[in-house]
Parts: sequence; structure tokens; C-alpha cells
Amino acid sequence: MELTLAIAQYLSPVAHLVMQHVCIKFRTGFASDLEGNTLTVKELLQFAFLLQRDLQLRLQDDYNRKCNLAPLNSIFDRFGCSGCRTIHGMENFSAKQLSLLPNTRICKGLEGTFRLCSHLSFSGECLLRGLRQLQNAELFCQVRHREDIHGKDMTCVRGRQSGPRVGFHGGHTITMDRVIPF
Repeated sequence: MELTLAIAQYLSPVAHLVMQHVCIKFRTGFASDLEGNTLTVKELLQFAFLLQRDLQLRLQDDYNRKCNLAPLNSIFDRFGCSGCRTIHGMENFSAKQLSLLPNTRICKGLEGTFRLCSHLSFSGECLLRGLRQLQNAELFCQVRHREDIHGKDMTCVRGRQSGPRVGFHGGHTITMDRVIPF
């Protein structure tokens, strides 16, 4: 334990918190190591993000384990969706997705794409995973645009600072902002 604590002196406070969640021995060893330290809001948010990501990975692992244990031709085997981690009706899958295994199959809602600009598009699955993992984040297109997604000229739009963007807010809202000339 002394060697682990010596190595841990070079880690960030967030890494200390993560290591406390590894096992009981680390929890007691690192608890005394962190007593005098106060964490910043940024470090607390990083830790919360890591816990949320760990939860999502565990849920996905549980779903994959169910896929491996499901009998052939069971309802789960035929209509399980790995993106939603649930069972949908047959009409909610494309023919291509129905031919895939349940641990890789996704429903129509996650299979579709959303075009942000001529350079960027996102699948529904990407947006769902973004909501789960990129809370309070925005992704911008870095290219200055002369045309909107329909190929119409946008040079009449003044004061445009950046390209189109997609935002993930609070783990429950997605915004897609594009300029539309009048």
C-alpha cells in the first residue's frame, strides 16, 4: 500500500477519487491521503463525468451479457436494440439491422443521420451516445460556410462567428444550430 500511495502522489485529485472506488483497501488508504485537499468545481465535474461514463459502460456490458445468454430466436435475440438497450417491435428496425446480432443492432431512430452542414453529419446513435457522455458540450464545424445544408448562398448573413454546431446539454437535450438565410 505504501508503494501505491507513493505513486499516487503524482496523480491528480480526480485520479485519487477514482482509485478510491477500485477496492476497499484503496478506499481506506486514499481516504487519509485526500483529507486536507479541497476539490475545485471542475475536478468534481470531471469525477461525476467519469462515474457517469462508468455507469453507461456497465449498463452496456450488462446488455451484451444478456445478448450472449439469450436463446436463439427469443424475442430479445430477434428485436434487441444495443443503442437503447431495450426491445422494440420489428417495425422499428430496417431490414439491414434485423439481420445483425442484438449486440450490434440499432433501431431506426438511432440509425438515421442528421446533417449539420456539408462537412458534418451525426447518426442518431452518435447523438444518443453524446447525450450520455458529453454533457454540457458543443461541437462546432470549424469551416466558414458560404452555403447552408441545402446549397443556398449564406453570404447575406452578417456577424457569423463560426460554423454550425450541435450541443449536448445536461444529459437530456440536444440542440443543432444552423444558419438559415431569409
